[in-house]
Amino acid sequence: MGTEMTDAKSLWSYNPLPGGCVLYLPLWSPGLRGTTFNSIDSYRHSCTVAGAVLRPDGRLFDGLNDKIALSAAAFDALTSCSLLMWYKPDIDLDGQATHRCLFAVRKDADNLMQLYYSQTANEIRFLGVVATVTKILLQDSGGSGESQAWHFVQVDFGVGGGEIWFDGISTATDEDTECIADIATATETNIGTFQASSQPWSGYIGEVFIYDRKIGATQGEYIRQKTRGRYT
Repeated sequence: MGTEMTDAKSLWSYNPLPGGCVLYLPLWSPGLRGTTFNSIDSYRHSCTVAGAVLRPDGRLFDGLNDKIALSAAAFDALTSCSLLMWYKPDIDLDGQATHRCLFAVRKDADNLMQLYYSQTANEIRFLGVVATVTKILLQDSGGSGESQAWHFVQVDFGVGGGEIWFDGISTATDEDTECIADIATATETNIGTFQASSQPWSGYIGEVFIYDRKIGATQGEYIRQKTRGRYT
């Protein structure tokens, strides 16, 4: 499959290639204004916003209780996955008193997948827990909590193992093969918080992509280069 990407001519045509995009949210788009909207992909996922004010570069999360909630079980069938995001903290995340969550899918405390900034390790991490056991732990190599700087993170996970890229550089791999399907029926899927107002994100989230397969380094970097003009 090629790495061609369609430039936006209308709101609907924002859905990027390569194929297999099951969620695309350009959170800077005026077409996604208001407190409810559908994702710009063929699945048209329902999204409900609490706070998270629309700004020219994305949605601004207040670090207290802002979030975007998706249909809880929207990605339950995924056995392999790529998650990509543009984000910018508006505070220095190092040494914060709480983790800061970018994205989370959870059934309960024992079954979850989470992309977050660890306040103890001072790094972006991707964590997967299945039946109480930590199955996936991927982390960047530092610098991801820098205030007022845009960053791009890509996580591939599922069949064949996992890998994380930070600003286009691979920083960790993992042999575990678990994916969202392994946590059974999710009870919530959130952007900008872990659960309710737990681990709230503080800063901007510009774009969110989810693919139903691991797109790998080449296609991930193509997406980063294609979209970075808005952020850098």
